[in-house]
Amino acid sequence: MKPADSRIFAEEIESSLSNIINTADAFVAIDYNFCFLYLNQKAEKFYKKNRADLIGMKIEEVFPEHWNFGPFKNAIQSVVARKYVEINYNSPLANNSWVQLTGRPFENYYTLTYRSIDHKESLRKELRREVGKTKRA
Repeated sequence: MKPADSRIFAEEIESSLSNIINTADAFVAIDYNFCFLYLNQKAEKFYKKNRADLIGMKIEEVFPEHWNFGPFKNAIQSVVARKYVEINYNSPLANNSWVQLTGRPFENYYTLTYRSIDHKESLRKELRREVGKTKRA
């Protein structure tokens, strides 16, 4: 896809998915060749890259070190199969904080939403610790 086509498609995505895009979460739209079509401002912060530098680029070219990362490989399989996916993982892109990646297929693109769940993982660890203490007592 040419950069000009990507920009037009990004505008189409932005207008049709404005309620999702304007969320507090990082939101990305990619095509089925894994090229970035759209990123909101939160996604720019999450990826630590400017939107203009990513639109039209393949994810594998931008983040080769993460392409074979376990949770991301599962997400790739879901994109290829055009299926919904929800994965919780400790993200190296988010300073090793826990995120929930939600992927949704559409006819011409696939959306990825990254939501911070670090606080939930901290609570789970604390609960496991407390349950362990109770069992030992």
